[in-house]
Amino acid sequence: MTQTTGAMSWEDCKVEIATDAAFTYKTDISGSTNKITTSGGEIETAKAYTHGTLTPLVGYGAAAERTVEVGVVYSESATEGFFLAESYYTNKSDVWLRVYPAGTGKYFTTSVGRIMSPPQIEGEAGKPDYVVTSFTITCSTLTWSS
Repeated sequence: MTQTTGAMSWEDCKVEIATDAAFTYKTDISGSTNKITTSGGEIETAKAYTHGTLTPLVGYGAAAERTVEVGVVYSESATEGFFLAESYYTNKSDVWLRVYPAGTGKYFTTSVGRIMSPPQIEGEAGKPDYVVTSFTITCSTLTWSS
């Protein structure tokens, strides 16, 4: 098998958050994000064994919810990741997230979701670290563009 030539880094990743599915009311938060982690979506299964066989009967159920964790660098701008997420959490806003891993081209979009817990910050005196936090959107699906 030949080695891929289409590998990319997250350096040019573009991240948009919106309050409508059409992304009419969106904000590009790429400049304050530093990490994207997706999880969930596992399909539940049931199994039963019958006499005289070594293999189970397998049934398939519904898929679990999806989550997207978005890492953000704290700033006090109302139009950047931290305070947008805080506002959407406080107001129980429906949100959609769109992520372009390469900055352009293919992207994934969440279905309607919610930020289920407020972004938390922490820091330590004497460290030169930036204040970094995250927020998590819980939704039912992630859909890749074609």
